[in-house]
Amino acid sequence: MFGFYRFACVSTVLKVADTAYNTEEIIRSAKIAASNGAAFVVFPELCITGYTCSDLFHQELLLQNST
Repeated sequence: MFGFYRFACVSTVLKVADTAYNTEEIIRSAKIAASNGAAFVVFPELCITGYTCSDLFHQELLLQNST
């Protein structure tokens, strides 16, 4: 009505290095935010892999699953 957009900032409960689970949680959360009127949904960096992967970032399987 006034040209404003509603943003949602979401931080889901994640599992470190479980990209399939994290992706499902991200999609589920985005759908909930959209159904509540959010035009944009923002997630933390590294939310697909989990921020604390540390040495796991050097494993090829994690890198493939997170792209």
